[in-house]
Amino acid sequence: MAKTTLITLMIVLSTCLPGCIPKQKVIDDIELPQILSIDSDGKSYKGAILIPRYKAMGDTEFKLIDTVSSSNYDLIPRINRRTKHQIEKGQLGMVLLGNDYSEKGIGDQLQSLTRDPKIPSMLQLGVAEGNAAELLDIIQKSGEPFFLTYMVEQNINNGNLPMMNLHEALFNYYGEGRDMFLPFFKKEQGEVKIDGLALFRKDKKIININNEEAFLLNLLLNHAKVGRYMVPGTKEALNEDPEKQILIHINKSKVSKHVKIEESAPSISIRLEMNVKVEEIPDLAVLKSKAKVTKLEKKMGNHFEKEIQTLLSFFQENNVDPVGFGDLVRHKSKDLNSKELSEMYPEINTHVRVDVTINQSGTTE
Repeated sequence: MAKTTLITLMIVLSTCLPGCIPKQKVIDDIELPQILSIDSDGKSYKGAILIPRYKAMGDTEFKLIDTVSSSNYDLIPRINRRTKHQIEKGQLGMVLLGNDYSEKGIGDQLQSLTRDPKIPSMLQLGVAEGNAAELLDIIQKSGEPFFLTYMVEQNINNGNLPMMNLHEALFNYYGEGRDMFLPFFKKEQGEVKIDGLALFRKDKKIININNEEAFLLNLLLNHAKVGRYMVPGTKEALNEDPEKQILIHINKSKVSKHVKIEESAPSISIRLEMNVKVEEIPDLAVLKSKAKVTKLEKKMGNHFEKEIQTLLSFFQENNVDPVGFGDLVRHKSKDLNSKELSEMYPEINTHVRVDVTINQSGTTE
């Protein structure tokens, strides 16, 4: 009896399980775009994807497929009509947005990405100087569809860029009292390079900042452990040559912000502590004198204070808040609404103090 019951149970399970297990899609039966571009000329939208075509002997070629529509919502469905297999977004590494499209507003695209459960949260977003599709042509010829994604991640991990991905972009976009920023790409001599950041107000691109300014923003946002920066030195360090500068590498940094609500306008005090290594200096002997090193540290601190203060003023003049000052004020004074925060932001008083400590190891002439 027990044996008969067991056999019956096995038969039932064998017929039920195939229907219970989600249907798996074979990789040969789907298209996996690895980069998507979106452009707009004000009247229509152009979308393009780069998908791999696997050949014999391990070779791969990449096909670019594009389409035009009056709405950016159906760009992928339109492209899907021109492919042999269904498009799946699970391997999408970069969504590249044209400059005109970004200035018009990318909120609808952000919402679309948010709703799609197949989109990886580590997806990178970026803005192209001109048409995004032109950069896809370069990437296609290079045979490296994840090149832009890897370039952004490498410059976050080893360079001057702050943390960025879809998750961070959505946090800044939906968060109150802060604004989104994305890597900005440009074409130069037939290649693609990162040329700083594109800064947004809500969902519209407003201004760009260069790579040096992106480095300063990173210092304000994170406890940075990497990054290189050229700074002016003392006369002794430059051998009396004002054209020469000093290259420093960030070993570590720590930033703290203190908000004070005052009657006229809020004030924010920023304290930045930096431990740096001098990588290149005209006169190596400067680092052998404690007095000269102290003077150089002071000079560097003053330089960073001035540059950061200038950058913060630039943000306020353009009413963009990538540092999240509005969020800091909101937590200090919870009675303020979004409109009041926005109106108050340009009036916030900022005070910056930077202390630099030089670690002499690893210096070269």
